[in-house]
Amino acid sequence: MALALLFATSQGMAVQLKGLRTQVDPHWKRGISYLKIGIRWLNGVLHKGRVLLTPVALCSHIPQLCFVTRS
Repeated sequence: MALALLFATSQGMAVQLKGLRTQVDPHWKRGISYLKIGIRWLNGVLHKGRVLLTPVALCSHIPQLCFVTRS
């Protein structure tokens, strides 16, 4: 389970870095986590013909912070 979470988070970061976030999060200002972005991307891999992205190494420098939902 831990490896699946790590892989999905890495996919979410790769989606963000490649500028593809709007394909899985059309309302990107509401702020979802890299994990949720990754899970949505992986769902698209299974059902919409998207390709797996090269996993991004998790590091202390986060490319762009995900922010909390303002509700």
